Amino acid sequence: MDKETKTLKYSFASSVGAGMKSIFKGSKKTFYILEHKIGSKYHRTDEQQHIIVDQIEIGRDHTCHVRFDELFETVSRHHAAIVRDDNRLKLIPLSQKNPTLLNGSKIADEHYLQHGDVIQCAINGPKLRVIIPSGRHAMTDSISLKRRFYLFGKQVVEPFQKTFVMIICVIFILLCVVGIYIFIK
Repeated sequence: MDKETKTLKYSFASSVGAGMKSIFKGSKKTFYILEHKIGSKYHRTDEQQHIIVDQIEIGRDHTCHVRFDELFETVSRHHAAIVRDDNRLKLIPLSQKNPTLLNGSKIADEHYLQHGDVIQCAINGPKLRVIIPSGRHAMTDSISLKRRFYLFGKQVVEPFQKTFVMIICVIFILLCVVGIYIFIK
């Protein structure tokens, strides 16, 4: 990780747990939307990205949940994060080199987000509008089950792809060892 970037700790287990709650306990979990105000290689202008996990990173790194391409040079690899804090969303700037702006003002510390806030990754950088649904439409079960599984894959599996591969390899090796043990016995 760049020296000019703060680290944000989140775990594979907490991401999987938040994703599973969104899938199977959707009537008890809320989601929010990030609307891309500038198009990029990964997102169209005005595309809405539904977020069902409790913590995301925004940046150019392949592990970021909201990713921008290399054309956005002022966007750091790990630029900012949005973390669920009880029922509120908190924006945390991670880049020490490139500023994070909230509604046009540079921020140095974490800030709570409200519906309609605009996050900008660096001056003249890409903008994201925060949409926080209300009432019944705020619950993840208002999103189809098929879509929730898709979002789980994008927001949990992809950022932790190496971890998933390692787990699958360990399970495969254990099954082979058990199979050989049973076959020899």
